Amino acid sequence: MLGWLCDSVMDVEHGHVLQHYEDPDPPLLAPRLNPMPAKNPLESLGYPFTLYHYSRERERAVGRWASMVNAFTRRKLTVESDRLPALSGIVKEIQLQTGDKYLAGLWRQDLSHHLLWQVDTVFAAKDSMWHRPAKYRAPSWSWAAIEGPIRMNLRPSELDKAHGDISPPADDVHVLESEVNPMGQNPYGEVSGGYLKLSTRLWKVVLRPFQNDESINPKFWLRPDKWRDSRMMHRQRQVYTPEGELLGKCILDMPDERDWDVTELWWVKVNVLESGVLVAKDCKGDAFVRVGAVWRLECGRLPEA
Repeated sequence: MLGWLCDSVMDVEHGHVLQHYEDPDPPLLAPRLNPMPAKNPLESLGYPFTLYHYSRERERAVGRWASMVNAFTRRKLTVESDRLPALSGIVKEIQLQTGDKYLAGLWRQDLSHHLLWQVDTVFAAKDSMWHRPAKYRAPSWSWAAIEGPIRMNLRPSELDKAHGDISPPADDVHVLESEVNPMGQNPYGEVSGGYLKLSTRLWKVVLRPFQNDESINPKFWLRPDKWRDSRMMHRQRQVYTPEGELLGKCILDMPDERDWDVTELWWVKVNVLESGVLVAKDCKGDAFVRVGAVWRLECGRLPEA
């Protein structure tokens, strides 16, 4: 499909015409026809200098990544190992614009958002299935470690930041090391391994089935497709301290992979809201593997120590 872009309009061959004033985010990585003016033309309106086709490429490129992953993982590939190589072309272009480090489907500077991906039990089609690839494809902390629809939270925009609508980054969460091992000559394609080393908070937790939760109970759902409820119930758990205090909820990546009643689990803090990833010890016992995503409930209070 071909498209034509100028400073005011985009026209695509299937007939869709889009004026830029209707969409403050023109096509990803589209060339800018005019240089950015020295003065912000929107200053008098109180808007930052990042709207319309004056948007900074890094903010737009990384901001669109979550949307691309969400749409891409709903597509079925004939060969599972093609999942990461299929993105390598656009990954290369984004890296040229951003200078960021690419980590098997995630971006280094946005790990506090990207690590919180989850299996998409809400918007995925009724016949959607999830499984581990037949052969190793990515570290457990990457969405590419699972075949099936994934939902990654959208990155806060510059406009959100300017209006103070997002939380500040956590000052006690730091990425100390991050590495992936490319397989072959393509540095953005298949990988044979990888790891993250974080400095953050860690809490030991236990899981229990949901009980009388209005966000899950089918009678509170507005749509009639009850199959979504059973799909969510299969993956969601309430998260408690070992002493029995309710902390939050989690969505398991692969709920049938382990016996959760006997698995030692830890809550790893990723952002300032204390959302994070649920991890377990790997088979060697010297590292952790991701098993799900976890969020603190308003009533939950994580221990200080």
